[in-house]
Amino acid sequence: MNQTQLEYDCRNKLVEAFHQIDGYLVIIAEHQEFLAYSLEKRTDLSVKGSLFGDFVGMLRSQEKHDEAKAFGELVNEVRLGHHSVLEALDGMPSILEKKLSSLAGKPWRAMVLADAIYRIAIWGECDPHEDWSAIRRNLYLYQRDLDAVLADPLADGPLDIGQWVLNGELLEAEMANACWKMTKFLWDQPNKRSSFDDLKRPVYDDPDHVADESAYGSLRRKANRYFSVNGVPWRVSLKQNFVLLKPLDS
Repeated sequence: MNQTQLEYDCRNKLVEAFHQIDGYLVIIAEHQEFLAYSLEKRTDLSVKGSLFGDFVGMLRSQEKHDEAKAFGELVNEVRLGHHSVLEALDGMPSILEKKLSSLAGKPWRAMVLADAIYRIAIWGECDPHEDWSAIRRNLYLYQRDLDAVLADPLADGPLDIGQWVLNGELLEAEMANACWKMTKFLWDQPNKRSSFDDLKRPVYDDPDHVADESAYGSLRRKANRYFSVNGVPWRVSLKQNFVLLKPLDS
């Protein structure tokens, strides 16, 4: 299974879980009088039991037994939804996390949302200032974030340490750290070239590091071997105390 398919599978698992959680929020939001009643009760710290139990009790007191049963089934779905979110986040491809981290909705927002609903449904915790419509809106925003990053392919080139992207896909093989630091610095230069001296800090984290043509020649060979093996159409060359990154066909 390729990287893109893994990302879509993760997205679909999260969205399915969100739908389960959202169903619970809709029911609760439609019963504002119950919320007011339950929150008032919970100002007394001696009150025990869950919000779920309060709600079922209210429905039964109104002889709405079918609704009470349906709500119980819905709460079970919330439990499954919570588990699904955790499972999807645990298996979220690292590259999808990185894409999401560039947006307002970070990957763990999903867990925060799911945990909030789980605590309310199962443990009966309920903040008097809880904005139910805001929670629902955040679920939709997170889904929008997922769809946005999946629709926007990764740009080719170096990504995070050791990682390269080719044709919008993250390569499975990683480049050696020093080689990656060198090629990343070259990639970010307007003319994709740098002097030996200017590469010392980005590659060795030390502007006084002793590095000569032999040292950069070794990095060049390793980088070009990585490019060749993985089909990356770039090559590194040396010229008069400079290191250059060029397209393979140049």
